[in-house]
Amino acid sequence: MSQNPLLIKSAMPFKAVPLDQIKPEHFLPALEERIEQARQRLDRIRTATDKPTFENTILEFERAGEEVESVWGGARAFHKEYESFYRDQARAAAASSQGDEKAEPFVLQTPRVGRNEPCPCGSGKKFKQCCGRNAEGARR
Repeated sequence: MSQNPLLIKSAMPFKAVPLDQIKPEHFLPALEERIEQARQRLDRIRTATDKPTFENTILEFERAGEEVESVWGGARAFHKEYESFYRDQARAAAASSQGDEKAEPFVLQTPRVGRNEPCPCGSGKKFKQCCGRNAEGARR
């Protein structure tokens, strides 16, 4: 896989990964290659005989992570692209299976009892002094 788009430096703006050229089988070889490159970079840091400086230690360490991140960034972009595609396909399939029917809203069939109205249990008390007392206690 010498033509793996995840291993080739992108000429696109912001070094964007060309999603139209990526296939699922590109990820594992690219990740293995980038991990090996990062290990080699870390070995060079560890075995360096030069005096440690910001440039030859910290920056090199960050660059090692960036190599691996370049593949992960492509994987994330690839995943999001296909996730939105499949989500749109699922929505379209659900809409076509429902036809022109629309879901009916849920409507409470029994009348609502106000706090100061007579209790529906028939006790003669106000709802708030009878059955509503328990309902209010549950809300507090």
